[in-house]
Amino acid sequence: MTTQSTAVLHNVTEHSVERNREALFAVAQSAIEALDPRQHVVSISIDIRGFTEINMAFGFDHGDSLLNAVADRLSTMLRSGDVLYRTGDDEFSILLNPILHPDQALLAVNRVRQYFDQPFAIAESSQMLEVDLGLALYPDTATTGAELIRQSVYALHVAKRKNSEHVIYHTDLESGHYKQQKMAREIKQALNDGQIKLVYEPLVDPSSNKICAVESLARWIRPGGEVVSPAEFIPVVEKSGLMGEFTQHILNVALRECSGVEPWLITVNVSASNLEQIEFPEIVKRTLSTWKVPPSRLVLEVTETTIMQNLDSTRLVLDSLSAMGVMLAIDDFGSGYSSLAYIRDLPVNFLKIDGGFVKHLKPGSSDIMIVDAVCKLGHSFGLNVVAEGVETAESLRIVKELGCDLLQGYYLSRAVDSSQFHKILKQYS
Repeated sequence: MTTQSTAVLHNVTEHSVERNREALFAVAQSAIEALDPRQHVVSISIDIRGFTEINMAFGFDHGDSLLNAVADRLSTMLRSGDVLYRTGDDEFSILLNPILHPDQALLAVNRVRQYFDQPFAIAESSQMLEVDLGLALYPDTATTGAELIRQSVYALHVAKRKNSEHVIYHTDLESGHYKQQKMAREIKQALNDGQIKLVYEPLVDPSSNKICAVESLARWIRPGGEVVSPAEFIPVVEKSGLMGEFTQHILNVALRECSGVEPWLITVNVSASNLEQIEFPEIVKRTLSTWKVPPSRLVLEVTETTIMQNLDSTRLVLDSLSAMGVMLAIDDFGSGYSSLAYIRDLPVNFLKIDGGFVKHLKPGSSDIMIVDAVCKLGHSFGLNVVAEGVETAESLRIVKELGCDLLQGYYLSRAVDSSQFHKILKQYS
């Protein structure tokens, strides 16, 4: 064991985590610079599961004693040149310097786990501990000491997230994360540059064969004409915290482009994060006022899953929107919870039957019973029922017979941009 590791391990709680981490970066860099070309340096990051609960149950003094006991036990595996530092509240890092073959890193992982097979004494009791491990190797993936430590910590976080015993860092591990970050930056730029455009899918009243509403759908068209699928960019919008800005953009464009045409209802999809914004109703109110569109023309579409994510906050926001006259549609009804409670308790105006039940409708299919049941359910609550996914003459005939109030799908009309409104108007005049 080196002097550096001995000094740190004397009492791990006497040294600040920040100081330990900086010292470890320096030690790792020195190890790399002194390395023989045939050798490797390995960083193993270790996290104690449930340590916060242990602190709460036994107190911080006992928690500190436990950390020192963990450090003492781990120190027994150190060779000359290896070091052990506490690099987080309940995290340790071992630097193996040097090893001759990467397989030795896995042997070290097994040894670490063996040290946790026996209980630790705490407050006159025995406590079994479980750990997560992340590994990184120089020169396999890292080029500097700091990068080596960072990569093992990242691998540790992946292990914790995936509930894996250990994860070895590899270059693809962060590729999805970086790709998402890159796309998030591109989406933000696309919003600023007007690359996020809208197309509109008509909703037709079968009794009059007239358009009553249009659903606004976002399309990302890059310079040069490349179209990015919503299935690719919408999840990134949600995960990157851009949904508030994104939805405000969609609202602005939809209300601007539809404000001066036929008095159709304008539907806009909103997400769970929108409905968790207490200020969202005020944003909607200001946007309606800007484009002089009556609130009664706006329908916000939410999925069943979205509503159920945080029902209490969702209810407050939806009640505020309803109070100003905005309407609510439950999208993809039947594909999620299908709970009657929110239909009864929330200001719902429309039920949109999931298109998966509609597009393959034919005589004798079980989907007919589902569509029929949703129609009767919606009507019993005084709601308008919308059949999405009308893609064939047969499905059109059946949903008409079942009493759906509004119809939507490619058989009636594909989504068009605002410049083509006159074409669909002529078709359904």
